[in-house]
Amino acid sequence: SQGTRLVTQTLYNIALMNHDQSSEAVQDRLRIGQVILVGGDIDREMMGTFIADGLLKVPQHLTVYVSERERL
Repeated sequence: SQGTRLVTQTLYNIALMNHDQSSEAVQDRLRIGQVILVGGDIDREMMGTFIADGLLKVPQHLTVYVSERERL
């Protein structure tokens, strides 16, 4: 779960540093393909903020797996 926090925070920071660039430009330069988050221990509100601020422009694909017992 700590890995999920590290990865999402890193992607968020990269997004903030590249806020003035398009998704294509960021993805072409960084070449972060598929990011898979499994059993993440990150709350829904924080993830929503990260996404709203551009996290999805960094990786080409983002997949999140959660169990019914875990809260995202």
